Amino acid sequence: MDRTDSFSAVALLVMVVLAGCDEPCPFIGCPPLPDPMNQSVSGVWNGQAVGFINTTDDIRCVVAETLEVACVLTDPVTDEIIGAAQATVQVTNIDQVSGTGTLYAAPGFVLNDGSDVAALTITGGTVSQRNTLDLTVDAAGTTTTVSTTYDAIYERGSDLATVAAVYTTFDIFGDTSSFVIDANGAISGQSAAGCVLDGVVIISDATFNAYGVALDLTSCGGLDGEYNGLGLTQDMNATDDVFLFGVFTSQTAIIGAPVK
Repeated sequence: MDRTDSFSAVALLVMVVLAGCDEPCPFIGCPPLPDPMNQSVSGVWNGQAVGFINTTDDIRCVVAETLEVACVLTDPVTDEIIGAAQATVQVTNIDQVSGTGTLYAAPGFVLNDGSDVAALTITGGTVSQRNTLDLTVDAAGTTTTVSTTYDAIYERGSDLATVAAVYTTFDIFGDTSSFVIDANGAISGQSAAGCVLDGVVIISDATFNAYGVALDLTSCGGLDGEYNGLGLTQDMNATDDVFLFGVFTSQTAIIGAPVK
């Protein structure tokens, strides 16, 4: 074998080793194996929650890219809003979901233990990215399950121009209200009883249909305070004509689905 053949054989051997090497790599330029990637839990999720308030409740959640969560519970027969939840979550070991937050009953309803508000812990959960999200939740003295599927409305995107409008058909604990979102995302409004709303809608990631919402409630007695949460647009009579949102303090949730 001449020098040229020897060089070719060595080069071929190195190429074969590089192509099949594993970490740790003994050769310069050997590509490392990719690290396992956790599934994304972000999205809009629709499904059922067993035993929070009724035997079975419908649930609709938005999980923002920040891993903040806001959920609305509705009666499966009447579609009435009966409760809400807020939480923060994390994903570990590829698809395992955990988190903590607070569960709230809407006015006129109570949680399983008779309370209006309770801490919640997501003790187990599995996510299949853009497919399914299933959770086991401890709250209000019981362990319940939540089973949901992904709603592609999350990929609609967010824009202040989309939500800028006058919104009616909204109430604060039974007090008829309305509010305006202006072109800059500023919220202003007032209820029939004189509760004053000021706040802002925030775009955190324009790629997805999830809005940050902050409300300051004044002249509203025991409901006064600073509320924070999430919102998303959905459709009733036209595209994006409903702004579903939930904002929270440690003891109170204000949930609405006002229409433009």
